[in-house]
Amino acid sequence: MMDSYEVVWSKSAIRALSKMYNINPRTVFLQSKYILSQLPHKKAYDIVNYPGFDFNGYYWVLIRNVVIIYRISVIHKRVLIDAVYFANTKETAEIFWGIGPDDK
Repeated sequence: MMDSYEVVWSKSAIRALSKMYNINPRTVFLQSKYILSQLPHKKAYDIVNYPGFDFNGYYWVLIRNVVIIYRISVIHKRVLIDAVYFANTKETAEIFWGIGPDDK
């Protein structure tokens, strides 16, 4: 049987999620707990690496148009969600997918 991880949301990430337009925060919250509780390293789309970004080195995943930024504590068996971003903005396209304003 695989090891389960506890998925813990920071208060600031919950607040940011609750303010997103056209997003069902409860669905994203519950799906994140389900998806990231098993093999969170493998569920990540990538590791954030963008010049000057506060969450460089963190994992990220896309769940229902929300980019979820998280760390993993293997010792404590926890996934720590520190931030969320709405996926359909110019900034998120550039930061997470490397699509700049001049790219087509």
